[in-house]
Amino acid sequence: MAKIPQGWVECQLGDICNLDNGSKVYNVNLPLLDVKYLRGKKEAINVEKGVLLNNGDFVILVDGENSGEIFSIYEQGIMGSTFKKLIFSDYINVDFAKFKIMSKQKMFKLHKVGSAIPHLNKKLFKSLQLLLPPLNEQRRIVEKIESEFAKIDEGLEHLEHAKEQIKQYRQSVLKSAFEGKLTQQNPDDESAEILLHKINSKAKFIHNDNLPQGWIVCLLGEVCEVVTGSTPSTKNDNNYNSKDYPFFKPTDLNAGYYTNNSKDYVSEYAYDRARKLPKNSVLVTCIGATIGKTGIIRQAGICNQQINAILPNNYILPELLYWYCTSEHFQNLIKQTASATTLPILNKRNFEKLHIVFMPLNEQKKIVEEIDKRSAVADEVEKVVEDNIEKAKQLKQSILKKAFEGRLVPQDPNDKPATILLEKIKQERSKNAK
Repeated sequence: MAKIPQGWVECQLGDICNLDNGSKVYNVNLPLLDVKYLRGKKEAINVEKGVLLNNGDFVILVDGENSGEIFSIYEQGIMGSTFKKLIFSDYINVDFAKFKIMSKQKMFKLHKVGSAIPHLNKKLFKSLQLLLPPLNEQRRIVEKIESEFAKIDEGLEHLEHAKEQIKQYRQSVLKSAFEGKLTQQNPDDESAEILLHKINSKAKFIHNDNLPQGWIVCLLGEVCEVVTGSTPSTKNDNNYNSKDYPFFKPTDLNAGYYTNNSKDYVSEYAYDRARKLPKNSVLVTCIGATIGKTGIIRQAGICNQQINAILPNNYILPELLYWYCTSEHFQNLIKQTASATTLPILNKRNFEKLHIVFMPLNEQKKIVEEIDKRSAVADEVEKVVEDNIEKAKQLKQSILKKAFEGRLVPQDPNDKPATILLEKIKQERSKNAK
């Protein structure tokens, strides 16, 4: 540990705060303050009993991947089952202790205990060594941290706004592309209607209103073959003990345009008995919260039944399909067509009926080139933004590190030393233990 600054004292986190189960109340009608609600991801659900929390309380997540995360409570309610209350000594600045715990959140996350459900390592939490400054210095440190964090947060707000603008720019590019405004059309190109008849002589386009000459709107299933994935049998365990072919699932599609690998792989035996997907198939998630997530696979493989796969052919570029499937217009079609249940589903039959803009092959190539070029620029800008967001987060950690080493604000020799505080804390704990 670093050299102890003047007036500071060494102690453990468990000396200044406790993990508390709280007190239960019954016959109430209060909101359940669980993780999703406190993060603003769901509406309140009122319950009739549980551990009472009041405005001004603090809780810490003790179950799950983010164990160690602190939440401030701003209303009366019932504590979620994955939390414990944080009870602080009366002889410390609560915000100082909160910032100290926040500074160690990564460590708590890396040293969780338990297998099926990870938990906060309470022994590590209580035994964490810290340097305690005089009470007045604690207040000065908190004021300085809050002042510096406010400046960083203002910058982060601008960066997040920039990210949103990049997202809007990407969608504006796709909108222009599929309205024919991104490229110059050539009247001598073979029309999309002729291409459609080459694919299926009985196929008919839906309309060509408000589209460039030679472009049409038709059904996805009329221009492409669509298959739904399947999971190989587990009877032969060796099916999953091989790296022969990737087994794509929705989470693998996070790579989007560059979906080269998968978390799981299968044997050639399993691949030969599954619905094979050739290289450059476009995969679209068709069930669940991530419905519409899209990726283009760059090597042959298989996918599970949560995915509808659009197989490549000679008449429509897979890259064009990918960009169209990720457009706001097509994503809205997916959500509107999916079954209106708590678990949205878009089966193969309804997926094939979705409308798609179809244009001459030469035009497809020009559109993909233009989208790729503009997307590459957006990628570069986005990387700069992401790098700066990461730097801002690291700067916060640097500020906290300085704060808890006594290097953020000057010491005042007139402050009462923290040894007095620690003695009062020990007396307080001894009194409460009786």
